[in-house]
Amino acid sequence: MNSFFGSLVVITLAGCRATNCPDNFLAFHGSCYLFGDTKLSFYEAEHYCNQHGAHLVHVNSAIEDDFLKEHLRRLKPFDVWWMGLTDEVAEGHYVWTDDNTPAQYTGWHPGQPDGGGEDCVVFSTSWDFQWGDYGCTHTEGFICETESGEEVFG
Repeated sequence: MNSFFGSLVVITLAGCRATNCPDNFLAFHGSCYLFGDTKLSFYEAEHYCNQHGAHLVHVNSAIEDDFLKEHLRRLKPFDVWWMGLTDEVAEGHYVWTDDNTPAQYTGWHPGQPDGGGEDCVVFSTSWDFQWGDYGCTHTEGFICETESGEEVFG
């Protein structure tokens, strides 16, 4: 008898990860990201994200910021992308729209934010996707984020 058929093959899932990201969302470190394919104002973009069970992206760390920048460099359909950070309530006091907390991590371009009625924050190709403040009514690309419901097996 062939020894191949007499062997028991065991496959383990130790350390494997599965995500529950919605369709068209990209998984990374416990979150799911949707890179919008149309241009919307800051408010329209936040509403769009909310309709899809998400919010405008909340950048927590340099690792997350680098992941987003690398993806935007490859994507390239728009020059400017909304994130969920604004100082609309109090000038110079930037808070995240999803939980109203002050920004702990930031990736500002030198000289930014520069105020002047620019209350919303973007990634800009002009500055290799460093952050800048921008007028909220402009229509730009956007990034939505939600938790992935990531599971680890094993």
